[in-house]
Amino acid sequence: MAGLGQNPLFCREERGISPECLTLAHVDDDLVLAFMAWIETERKCSITTRNQRLAAIHAFFRYVQAQTPERLLMYQRILSIPLKKTGKPAVSYLTTEALEAILNQPDRKTPAGRRDLLLLTVLYDSGARVQELTDLLVRDIRLTQPATIILRGKGRKVRHVPLMSRTAVLLKDYLEERRLTAAHRSDHPLFFNSRRQKLTRAGVSYIIDKYVNVVKEQNTILLPDKVSPHVFRHTKAMHLLQANVNLVYIRDFLGHASGGACVNICCPALLNTLFHLCCQQRRSIGCKVFGKCCVCFMHSLIVLALPVLLQLVF
Repeated sequence: MAGLGQNPLFCREERGISPECLTLAHVDDDLVLAFMAWIETERKCSITTRNQRLAAIHAFFRYVQAQTPERLLMYQRILSIPLKKTGKPAVSYLTTEALEAILNQPDRKTPAGRRDLLLLTVLYDSGARVQELTDLLVRDIRLTQPATIILRGKGRKVRHVPLMSRTAVLLKDYLEERRLTAAHRSDHPLFFNSRRQKLTRAGVSYIIDKYVNVVKEQNTILLPDKVSPHVFRHTKAMHLLQANVNLVYIRDFLGHASGGACVNICCPALLNTLFHLCCQQRRSIGCKVFGKCCVCFMHSLIVLALPVLLQLVF
C-alpha cells in the first residue's frame, strides 16, 4: 500500500528496526505520528501526500482490527489520528487575451501546426476533459449544422456538445487533409501521432506546454503558473459565466453530475466581478472608509451572487 511503502525505510533509519524484523507489535500510534512528521520534514512531502499516506494506513488497520482483535484499542488509537487540513488551490483559467495568444502560436503552414491549433480549439470549445479529447474518434464528429461532437465522460456518460462554426470549419479541413472522411476511417482516432496512434494525456500536455512557454517568453500577457489541459475546461466555464449563461446550462455542458463542481470553478470569476464592481461603486461615491466599502460589497453580493445561487436551488 502507498501509505506503508516508506514505513520500513522510516523504521530502519529512525528506529533501527530492519524491514524483515518489523511486525504489527512494533506499530502504535506514536510510531505512526512520528512517521507522519518524518514524511513532512525529512521527505519534504506536502500535506496532501501526508494525508494520502495516513488514509492508506487507516484503511489497512480497519482490516487488521477485525483479524487481530486483541490489539483493538491500539488500532482504534491509530484510526483516530486525524488528517491535516489543507487549503483548496485557486482555480486557474485563461483570460480572453491569454487564450488568443496561445491559439496564435501554432504554425498554420505545417500539418503539425494545424493539428495543434485544432486540438487546442476543440479542447477549449468543447470544455472536454483531456481523456475525453484523446478518446475522440472520427465517427464522434458531426459537421452538419448544428455541428456537434460526442464526448464520453466519467461513468460512461455520453453527451453531445455543440461547436462554434469556426471550430467546425477547422475540423472539416483537418479531416480532409488527414484523409479521415472515408467510411472505413470512422473508428480512427481524431488526434494521433506520427505512428497513427491516438495521442496520450502526456502528449496533449506536451503540446500545450510548448505553446504556453512561447507566450511566457514573450512576457506580454500574464498566464497561470501551470497551464494544464484542464485549465482550458475551466476557461470555457468562466467565459460562459461571464457571458451570463445560466449555471445549470454550464453544468450540463461540462458533464457534471451536480452543480457543486461548477460552483467551485465559477465562484472565483463571480467574486472577481464582485470585487471590481465594489471598487467602481467606492470610487463613484468617494468611499474611503472600510465600513462603507463593506456595504458596497454586500450590495454587489446581493445583486450578482443571489441570482446565481437561486439557479442552483431551483
